Amino acid sequence: SCKKLGQTSAFSGKKYICVKSGKKLVWNKGITKLSPVPIDPNDQILFTALNEIRSHKSLSKSFQVNYNIENGVSHELVTTVTQTHINFIDSFGEYFDSKTVFNVVVSNTYNYVNSSFVSLGGTESWINSQMSFVRSAYPENYFVSRPVWAFATYLNNDKLKPILVYMSYPNYKYSFDSKEVGAHEMFHLVQESLNLGSGNLPCWIHEGQASFVGSALAEPSESFASTIRMIRTFGGMHSAGSDLSKLEAPQGWNGWHGSCMDVGEYQVGRIANAYLVGKSGWKKSLDFLKAMNGQPAD
Repeated sequence: SCKKLGQTSAFSGKKYICVKSGKKLVWNKGITKLSPVPIDPNDQILFTALNEIRSHKSLSKSFQVNYNIENGVSHELVTTVTQTHINFIDSFGEYFDSKTVFNVVVSNTYNYVNSSFVSLGGTESWINSQMSFVRSAYPENYFVSRPVWAFATYLNNDKLKPILVYMSYPNYKYSFDSKEVGAHEMFHLVQESLNLGSGNLPCWIHEGQASFVGSALAEPSESFASTIRMIRTFGGMHSAGSDLSKLEAPQGWNGWHGSCMDVGEYQVGRIANAYLVGKSGWKKSLDFLKAMNGQPAD
């Protein structure tokens, strides 16, 4: 028997509660106590970082967007590209001049990309430099390992005329990566508008920041836990904290301040930038990067 209704007691891994049975107070049969699942503090940092990006909304702006779509391009890819652009502008449109005109090229072939550049008014020298980059950075066999890729540039180097180029093989199928890459490349345009583009900061910041923002915006309706799992998969880690230590390792990441072709620049940089945002918030993380580049904070 027990003395007070609702009284609790723990014994041999069970929790017992004093209940009323007829006119008597007795202990119930007991409930097995479950050990609370500890929350990884690194998860909480990532949750906070993702929420910072997903809740970030721009001042209301509208932009002209021109689409150049090659015949035969997957309808699913066109839908993905369109939605990615809408989501991104909704979040980060404030960083673009209101006179900005976006041109989006969606293609299966290099020839169509080249002809689109011509129709948009690209100069011969500019087109040659862009196509040389495309063919060297993304050879045709690149599609074997990646269903879709993208890059951002400016028509004749005019910052008011950004171009987003997407290429894919004809039988495109949706993947998280295919949405991430569009938001990733669009964020590079934001970096350029803030003078935080390539050449201004170490590659792990430049590419890692774009990779994190791309991951956060790729699936706005997806659960945070699922997105964290995706980020971890891309980074090849079990938890954010263990991988942040790699930023201090003197060996193993030879390209950190040089070429951006080392996969570690993107993957661990993604986690590092998520950590900055999660710990400091979006605005302060930008101020930190500006300070690194010798710029005054807002």
